[in-house]
Amino acid sequence: MRKSGIAALGAASLLLTLPLASAAHAKAASVYVQCDGSPNNVSAAETALRIIALTAVIGLLAPPPEQADTSKRVAGAAGVSACTAALEGGETNVMRRMELTLARAIHRIEAGDHERAIADARSIGGIAGALAQDRGFQRSIALTALEIEAAALLRQGKRSEAELAALRMAALAPYDIANAERASYFLWYSDANLPAKLAFYDNYVKLRPEALISRSQLRAWAGDFRGSARDMESLVGLVRSASAKAADSPTFGFDAQRAVAYTAAGDLAQGDAIAAQTRAAIDRLVAAGKTVGNVESISRADELLQFQKVMRLLAAGDVAGARTAFAARTRWLAPPTPVLESVLVKLRQNLEPALMTGALADDPALLRKRSFDGRVQAVIDEPKNVARLFRSVRPLLKPADFKPAAKSVWRVEGSKYLLPRTTAESASSPFQVIYARDSSGHAAGYALLLHAALLARDRGKQGFVMFPVRKRLEMAIVRFANAGEAGVAPDLIIDAAATINALSPDMPHPGRTK
Repeated sequence: MRKSGIAALGAASLLLTLPLASAAHAKAASVYVQCDGSPNNVSAAETALRIIALTAVIGLLAPPPEQADTSKRVAGAAGVSACTAALEGGETNVMRRMELTLARAIHRIEAGDHERAIADARSIGGIAGALAQDRGFQRSIALTALEIEAAALLRQGKRSEAELAALRMAALAPYDIANAERASYFLWYSDANLPAKLAFYDNYVKLRPEALISRSQLRAWAGDFRGSARDMESLVGLVRSASAKAADSPTFGFDAQRAVAYTAAGDLAQGDAIAAQTRAAIDRLVAAGKTVGNVESISRADELLQFQKVMRLLAAGDVAGARTAFAARTRWLAPPTPVLESVLVKLRQNLEPALMTGALADDPALLRKRSFDGRVQAVIDEPKNVARLFRSVRPLLKPADFKPAAKSVWRVEGSKYLLPRTTAESASSPFQVIYARDSSGHAAGYALLLHAALLARDRGKQGFVMFPVRKRLEMAIVRFANAGEAGVAPDLIIDAAATINALSPDMPHPGRTK
């Protein structure tokens, strides 16, 4: 009786104290949640004790485990303090320590302490220990650390170093489209590292063909105007090859860029021909009353065509006419900065200061600097550009993440991923939808690519090409192709053999294909 009385008294004590603990818990978020929005690491032993406590009081009076809540995450110096308190409070779980350290690095960026933010980001490998050599770590947490490092370097004014950090990040996971997209964000703040940036885009355009627009611009920075024009041709050809309907789609925005690029490259005949075709296409659209929804594209194309006319006048020796046409605008926004700079230098040569009116008044020496400075300042001034770093914090990529897709990936006959064609238009298209339906996240992106490569090999094709505008990691529109096929630029083909070799270690052949 005495024991049961003590037990009852203990239970009564719990009943009295636990609601108070729960209420106290609700008043303020823990330093963990204040740091990164996630609770502390709860061990299996702690979970077992909690279950026992709940059973003892026969109810839900024990304080529930703290829930994740990003709205309770604090910013700046307060965030740094919260993360430091969590790290110094006895947290021993390696994964949790890495997450807290990455969060602290982001908060240091918020607080303007960029040097320590970089130190935190670079410390992740040491915290990881032997895990730092793991394939999954290098394609998840290591990417986050490099992205945060790049963000801090950029705000520190070390633009070239920020680009190099982003390029290292891209090199760690060359088949990860999301990683490549995030890395590309850091490559437009200086004209340094051009060969390395072009090499990055050589891979990126395969994963995301719309990146041809960016590579075209980058090639212009490198002075490769003919290559810049070819990139726009590749994109137009790929889009038009999708179907008969797509073949008739207006592409005047891209075509106007091609006209400028060919003219800059000295191929005046090609530049003139494309410019004339583009003007005619715009005129037909206007005459048909189909400008709604195309106003911005038409306006930009018109500006590029006007600029191409300036270039032609200059090439023909009509400097006065070129100056008049150039000065008619207050500013030029659409032409690539390197081309604009080159033209402006020629137009201002030996020109009296009094005649430098309109766009001629601009100083060509400031064009590049202003372009890069403006982009950096936009990053610094936009708070969301720091907040987006929290979305870069990835969970550790583990072998278990690939397990759901292991069998389906290798099943090329009766593929579960290749969606059936449902319309007459899709039936006539060389493209088809692949949907990695049994996996998610970054693992799904890898599963999709490996399966597409296996299908291409099974069909006797060199590889496959992606259709532009991919919105989901687990879904894409692909075409199995060989170099030389109409509408397929050779440098857009994702090589089947190389892809299988690179990604099959994640999803090894299960020993059967059915």
